Amino acid sequence: MTNLDGWIGRNIPDVILDDAAAWMARLDSDSCNDADRSMFARWLDADQRHQWAFEELSEVWARLHTLVDVRPLLDEQNVVRLPVNNHGALSAQSRQDEVRSDWTALAASMLVVLGVIVHVLTGTPTASYSTTAGEAMVMSLDDGTRVELNARSKIDVRITDRARLVTLDDGEAVFQVSKDARPFAVRSPYGSVVALGTTFAVRTTPQLMRVSVLDGTVAVKTSPSQPLLTEHDSSNLPTLVAGAVLLEAGDKLDVTGDRVERQAIVETALDRDLSWRDGYVEFLEEPLGTVIADMQRYLSINVHIAGSELAALPVSGRFSTNGADDFLQHIQSNPAIIVERTDPRWVILRPSAIIAKN
Repeated sequence: MTNLDGWIGRNIPDVILDDAAAWMARLDSDSCNDADRSMFARWLDADQRHQWAFEELSEVWARLHTLVDVRPLLDEQNVVRLPVNNHGALSAQSRQDEVRSDWTALAASMLVVLGVIVHVLTGTPTASYSTTAGEAMVMSLDDGTRVELNARSKIDVRITDRARLVTLDDGEAVFQVSKDARPFAVRSPYGSVVALGTTFAVRTTPQLMRVSVLDGTVAVKTSPSQPLLTEHDSSNLPTLVAGAVLLEAGDKLDVTGDRVERQAIVETALDRDLSWRDGYVEFLEEPLGTVIADMQRYLSINVHIAGSELAALPVSGRFSTNGADDFLQHIQSNPAIIVERTDPRWVILRPSAIIAKN
């Protein structure tokens, strides 16, 4: 059997592999036209990983000359077999016509076979961890890294022989990275953080990514378009940190759109930022809009602010991450705020006459 191990070398996201397989099927179909080829060229040029994915799948598919190449893989214990429906044999001609008329079916079959191959050869499936409102989680990854996951957060973890990869699209986590020759990377919509052995916190929201370094050094790539850590370059640390922002213990970096702000961490501010690890959150003269956005992570109800002037109202306090009672009681005690609860799942905050007069 042809040895395929060398052809699944780069750690390319599944969504890109899916797209590449779909393009392979589309380009091979009789219905492919000039517009399709033009769109494919634009897709190929949009990201270097698109080219890698298409090249890898092309090589693997070219080497699968017969089912003899695939059959030994199906003996692997880790393969999940899909149910097969047999509704009667089709003629060779009708089968050929069906495949030609529906290229998506070909793409699906390619993905099944290639998915089996990738799964068997890599042996490193992605593990997911998530928390609900008011819930926190502490875990140890397979490499020994300790992770503290804040409420309403989710991470996807993939650990290979060459790299340790974490995706944090929304939420907050503190990583105490184990000493290991393999780089450790955390990806977010605003960029990625690469470390070897260190302790750092990453917070992502729809508006920003915040990286706080408690110990050691990390490299932050501040754009999702910059190449993410992949297996093919994980042995070359200078390549990984090229063009990145280097942060040391005591540094904090906020990335919001095109703005990148680096500052030294004030110890009291860091304690407030990470107080959720001790079961509470603390605010000091923060705008009510910011407080609500942060507290929503711990609330099982939705809180809406009616009026921009109320959203700017400064709020201070210390609140439990387990439940909403003390927080809502504190808000309700403020004479500038009217709390309306017309639905068990919704709370509306309106400005009182005090703000209206101002």
